[in-house]
Amino acid sequence: MRLKLVLGYNGAPLHGWQAQTGLPTVQGHLADAFAAMGQGPLVPMGAGRTDAGVHAWGQVAHVDVPEPPLPLVRYLTGLNHFLPPTIRVVQVAQVTEAFDARRLATSRRYAYGLWPHRVLRPDFYGKLTPMPVSVDVARLAEALEHLPLGERDWSGFRDAECQSGTPMCNLLSRRMTVANDGVVWLHVAADHFLHHMVRNIVGTWLEIGLGKRAVDDLARVLDSGDRRQAGPTAIADGLYLAEVTYPSHAILAIEGTPWPEGFTA
Repeated sequence: MRLKLVLGYNGAPLHGWQAQTGLPTVQGHLADAFAAMGQGPLVPMGAGRTDAGVHAWGQVAHVDVPEPPLPLVRYLTGLNHFLPPTIRVVQVAQVTEAFDARRLATSRRYAYGLWPHRVLRPDFYGKLTPMPVSVDVARLAEALEHLPLGERDWSGFRDAECQSGTPMCNLLSRRMTVANDGVVWLHVAADHFLHHMVRNIVGTWLEIGLGKRAVDDLARVLDSGDRRQAGPTAIADGLYLAEVTYPSHAILAIEGTPWPEGFTA
């Protein structure tokens, strides 16, 4: 039986999604939790391989569990019992074997959170990126308007170690929001992302907000196709995999409800 898992995690103590020998990862902890439940050696397949330190509110994975299957609520409660508190499964669904968390995903949305003060609150350590007080928030909002939507070559924001077979990505949306606690959130959605693409966008975007670059520099870097023209790679602390979307797919049974994304002070 194939299960679809929706999960969130605090990536600060983790070495990313993919299992690595001797290192704590999301995939590794999930495999250990299934084994502790007596479900055998299983390797859940995720919608995306988040890097070390990157968080998630809406990561999606699929896994095939042995027959006879347990009731869905047993997977929900059992996995969370054996997982560390930094990883939570919030929804479990029975789906058809045609469902594939990575290959069928039509879009992924990331959110990047900036704390609008130079000194980060201790309870936000590892969860947000402190923002120099001299950053012009209105300028940040204006800069996003110059980042074109649609399918483009994103080599200008592509990490040198990226293993994607193509630099082409279809940017579906980009917007900035300011939460009640003052946290500035950048939201970007695309059909897929290149390695460090969002963090490279943020690094350039922040330099625009600091007045170090022209307000249309995101578009200029994109047009150049040259990573050397972009700003530094922003730290992982503020990055969240917020949502993964799929075409209509058969859900045979479901247990649990995803939580609202984000947090406030």
